[in-house]
Amino acid sequence: MAENNDTKQQQQQILEEFREMVLAEKNLTPRVEDAFLLKFLRIWNFDKNKSLVLKQNYYKLRCDYSHLYKNFSLSSPQMQALRQNNMATILPQPDQHGRLISVVRLGNWDTTLSNFDDLFVSLHMTLEVIIEDNLQAQLNGIVSIIDFEGISFQHVKQFGPANINRTITLIERSMPIWFHQFHFVNDNAMFKIIYTLLLPFLTKSMRERIFLHGRNLESLYKHVNRDNLPQELGGLQPPLDNSALVEKLYEYEEYLQKLNSFGYKQGI
Repeated sequence: MAENNDTKQQQQQILEEFREMVLAEKNLTPRVEDAFLLKFLRIWNFDKNKSLVLKQNYYKLRCDYSHLYKNFSLSSPQMQALRQNNMATILPQPDQHGRLISVVRLGNWDTTLSNFDDLFVSLHMTLEVIIEDNLQAQLNGIVSIIDFEGISFQHVKQFGPANINRTITLIERSMPIWFHQFHFVNDNAMFKIIYTLLLPFLTKSMRERIFLHGRNLESLYKHVNRDNLPQELGGLQPPLDNSALVEKLYEYEEYLQKLNSFGYKQGI
């Protein structure tokens, strides 16, 4: 929608109608402030019906896995373990299209210190902070680079069908942010097992947004400029450093805990 007075009036009307739709949901204690509702409307270009489904999915996911969020703490040993070795971070500058770049190095995940539940909650909380803190990221979306260097059978064992399904539900159907591309690099035999497990859960849209580069990083650079990437990926930026992301998460820890007060009282 073009940003003129008529459009702004239309958007305001849609926002009010959307708020009424959300408030009409049974057994739901929702957030209804303008800024939060607009996140769900923007992602669907102010289609309030599609936005409502996304909003329902957002709260249903939290309801289905409420036991994982109840005692969430960034200071827990499991969360601290996930922050070691720069396993996951957001790069300080976006790509050439203004999209946020996330880098996950699965081989750096110590599965003896944290399990898939911990990884899932960490991903979810990071996305919550991104959509709350970074409007440009919500508008432009995310490009995710997943580095499989060093993964072992211990990692493969974490990727059961239920874990894969809930992760795809989170990133594809439950959060008001768009993952434009997924780039898989530095794969090995263990990756092939994970990818085989992953395939049945992928929608046609997701399959079209996944790029398998193997160890050919030149192939990656066709999608994400090398200028924007860290040294670990052959880029021209400094080495990976997740300290800024960790600091941002701690800044929002109280906010993340307050999110537990919203949602469905019972399943829908």
